[in-house]
Amino acid sequence: MSDQDYQPGDLYHQVVSITEEYLGPAAPRFVTRQVSFHLNKTPEELSIEDLPKFVEWAHVTFSLLTDDRETVNRYVAEIGQLATKPWPGAAQRNL
Repeated sequence: MSDQDYQPGDLYHQVVSITEEYLGPAAPRFVTRQVSFHLNKTPEELSIEDLPKFVEWAHVTFSLLTDDRETVNRYVAEIGQLATKPWPGAAQRNL
C-alpha cells in the first residue's frame, strides 16, 4: 500500500472499530475523548506514534468502567496490535 491509500482518520476508525466490540455505540465518544483530552489531538490526527500513550490512558479509563481485568487487557492488547500494521510514514513498534 502506498501513502495515497491512507486517509486522515484511518487509524482512528480502526481504533473505534475495535472499541465498538467492547463498548458498542459508546465507542466513538470514548476514543474521541481519549484522543482529545490525553493526546490533545483531533481524531484525524491520531498517529501510530500516539498509540502507546493512547493505550495507557485507555487502560486506565476502561478499567474505571469494568472490574473485568481480562477484558481490559484484551482490549488494550488489540489496540496495541495496530502498531504492527504498516501505517505510512511511521516506524513500526511493538507495544
